[in-house]
Amino acid sequence: MLLVELPWANRVWALPLMTALCSSERSGKERRRAPRTRTDRARQRLGLAARWLPDRASVGTAASSFAALALLAAVRASITVVTR
Repeated sequence: MLLVELPWANRVWALPLMTALCSSERSGKERRRAPRTRTDRARQRLGLAARWLPDRASVGTAASSFAALALLAAVRASITVVTR
């Protein structure tokens, strides 16, 4: 989410920064592609957001299914991730 002050609103709005469609493992097998996990895609998106906003303190929120130690360790230097 990106926090934005809109001139016509009396409060700060949280807007989605980016979304990604994730295909299923079955779909990857049908297309003969190596499956990418949701945590791999999340790591890529969080790293991209940190590169887009290098001068800002970035905080990402994630569902408990993204609380993988590999993901959290990969983005620890550039972004803070809050998860359950």
